[in-house]
Amino acid sequence: MGPVLTAGLAFLTVTSVILGLWWAFASERALRARLARPGEATADSPEVVVRRGAATGSPGLEQIAGALPWIRSLDRLVEQAGWEGKLGRALALIALCAAVGGVIGTTRMGLGWGLALALAGGLLPVLYLRSLRRKRLSKFSEQLPEALDMMTRSLRTGYAVGPAFQLVADEMPDPVATEFRRVFEQMALGRPTSEALREMHDRINTEDVRFFYVAVGIQREVGGNLAEILEKLAEVVRERFKLLAFAEVLSAQQRMSAYCVGASPFVAALAMNFMRPGWFDPVWTWPPGMYVMVGGLVWMALGFLILKRIANITV
Repeated sequence: MGPVLTAGLAFLTVTSVILGLWWAFASERALRARLARPGEATADSPEVVVRRGAATGSPGLEQIAGALPWIRSLDRLVEQAGWEGKLGRALALIALCAAVGGVIGTTRMGLGWGLALALAGGLLPVLYLRSLRRKRLSKFSEQLPEALDMMTRSLRTGYAVGPAFQLVADEMPDPVATEFRRVFEQMALGRPTSEALREMHDRINTEDVRFFYVAVGIQREVGGNLAEILEKLAEVVRERFKLLAFAEVLSAQQRMSAYCVGASPFVAALAMNFMRPGWFDPVWTWPPGMYVMVGGLVWMALGFLILKRIANITV
């Protein structure tokens, strides 16, 4: 690899890191600037409080998030993972991992593998956020029955629906406290309970929250004893969580087998190229080599999806 390409990659890496760090802290600077002017009120302040929009606090990021669908998906993933308002840091981390992977791959194995490692490096933060989201949603489902029981007791002692949400937000740990506090704040600003719960269902997209949202929405429309409804719902959610946890234990071996089978060819290929650069060069020069590689990737993807589908148990 020539010195010009090396210098270019080094320049792109340094530039990506600097821009990523600036982008990551732009939202915090904007928030501090807004709080430093408490007397100024903007026209969109209620909308900012009620809805997150792009959840960045930076006008540039909001415009980009509105223009690129994958940025909106990443923003939702960041929010569901518990990184409230940290879209800029997530983008900076993705750019940094992609740049590091691209430089290592290009320097060691060539431009093609550099692009592949850049893509793999950029996917690592996304996989990490997906893991955080899965853990957070699981913890929320575990805490939801206790939150419903607390709301039931508060309603029977004379609390209204809004203060019942506030009591859960004050007494329960995260992530239930955070989500119920957001619902209470939206209700305090005048939003209907059904709309606030619908937004919580969009953030916490689980069957248990959907049951909660639908049950409260029906009760608000047709009436009924909300305390009794929440008590029965808490029992259903608790039993579903126990059954789902038992099913996940039984299918853990199949899930790990799917992950290992799917990742082993790529790990072996990377290890061989690091130890013996150029080991796979005959595959690219052989005329049917590309068709063999594409066919192998397609069959691997199908096998991985089939194993994941078998191990994915819904309750």
